[in-house]
Amino acid sequence: MPYGMPKDMGGDSPENDSWMERCVKKVTNQTDKEGKKYGKDRAIAICKSTFMKMKGNKSNAEMEIGFMFDWYKKT
Repeated sequence: MPYGMPKDMGGDSPENDSWMERCVKKVTNQTDKEGKKYGKDRAIAICKSTFMKMKGNKSNAEMEIGFMFDWYKKT
């Protein structure tokens, strides 16, 4: 699925599309503060904006999203 990624960050390449699909899947499995699951549109917005904030660096974007959802919290 094309996500309208910026051309200066690789555009809608297979690599970017694959990253977005994985990211969206992870985010839609999360719940917001009210206990509701994130919808696909909202997940796409979160993933895309984080990708752009990290200037196309997928590793940093993945880590940023992980911190948003406490994927790295110590138990």
